Amino acid sequence: MSTIAAIEDAMLAALREKLPGLEVATLPGPPEEALRRTMRMPAVWVVWTGERPEGAPQRHGSGLKRTFIQTFEVVVVTRNLRSQKEGARGAYELIDAVLDALLGLRVLGTTGFLNYAGTRLFEIEAGVFVYFCTFEVQTAITANAKEG
Repeated sequence: MSTIAAIEDAMLAALREKLPGLEVATLPGPPEEALRRTMRMPAVWVVWTGERPEGAPQRHGSGLKRTFIQTFEVVVVTRNLRSQKEGARGAYELIDAVLDALLGLRVLGTTGFLNYAGTRLFEIEAGVFVYFCTFEVQTAITANAKEG
């Protein structure tokens, strides 16, 4: 299993534990398309959005070690900002639950904890609010030196 898949699986497991009964899944396609197809709301989706190198490669034994920051978005989709009814879940409550589930999560195969990097409103369309909560985690790859 890839490191990216392992991180996503750990995030999904933590979110499912915190948000039982909600649709918690890997993002089922581009956000606009996923919104059109989903019937269950609220929903929480996870998607890997990329990586960036951090620092210069370092010598590690006979090879090089390279560190990367992996970025994931947790997409919160709901029709309400605030829950008005008993038992209903609005965006604010869901975002709080996402943070509670994922802040400080340590994932095997990474070199640290899942870090929170902020939340932003992605779009409001047809009464649906979509928020992206950004999380980052550091990973490292060590490659043996090759003669060229």
